[in-house]
Amino acid sequence: MAGEVHTRTYSFAFSLNKQSDILTAVADAAINKMRPVRTFAPMSMNKKSISDKDWFGKGHPFATFYDVVTKHYVLPSREMSATNLDILYASAFVMGKIATTGGPQYRHEITFEDLSTLTECRYTSVLEKMGSIYEKKASGVWINSFRLHGKMDDHLLISWEGGARQYEASVAALPASVTSATFFKTLFGTLSFGPFSNMTADICAKVLDWQVDITQAAEPKYSLCSATGEEGLLSKVLRGKLSAKAEIKIEIDAAVRENFLDQDLCALQITAKSEDIITGGAGSDVN
Repeated sequence: MAGEVHTRTYSFAFSLNKQSDILTAVADAAINKMRPVRTFAPMSMNKKSISDKDWFGKGHPFATFYDVVTKHYVLPSREMSATNLDILYASAFVMGKIATTGGPQYRHEITFEDLSTLTECRYTSVLEKMGSIYEKKASGVWINSFRLHGKMDDHLLISWEGGARQYEASVAALPASVTSATFFKTLFGTLSFGPFSNMTADICAKVLDWQVDITQAAEPKYSLCSATGEEGLLSKVLRGKLSAKAEIKIEIDAAVRENFLDQDLCALQITAKSEDIITGGAGSDVN
């Protein structure tokens, strides 16, 4: 009798390394980061197929063939408590440009890489395991978008979604335990809002909820004349329209209201901090 499958047996490992191209997977040993996720859905195939089900001349209404001509895999959105690792992973693979300074405590400044410099998404590889049921490796993985969500009674949350070129059986060893990381908490940090020339120093007491969505609007592409055995697989994934959108729910007072009425060019700055920084440890912050 087959045993039940429990989501608590699910394991997910990722790498901060990028692939050299869409075809060349990250080495198994470098897929060495594992963090717990709050929500997830299994990967699925996005495919285009041809069938003669609705064609004429067969003498019956049934299909006699079903031919998959293009396919890639979908990484559905998964949500987790945001840590320094999760934010670095998602933002680096979506935005593309990283400037690192300092050490041993590093500062990573992540911005959108110009489309003229980086036309394709950055690719990576991940491992998934569901107990003893299956273990698979996805390669040619791209992260299409990510969301940061802050509310008063929780950690800072991050969720991201994307896709993959290949999704195949694997026997690679996943990390033996969850990778240590630093949580970001919305109780620590600041939110500032107002005109660029006179930004309100701190509006934390007025904020009810906020979220930031960042996307590269990835566009999967297929090419003719693929190598034998790889017909129908992706040839590349192009970066599309780069965008960032912020939403904030706030108790508006007279000063904040005037910014909207006057149609000033305003800025929203969000700084989230980890408890380690507050207590003097080697923590992290994110802007």
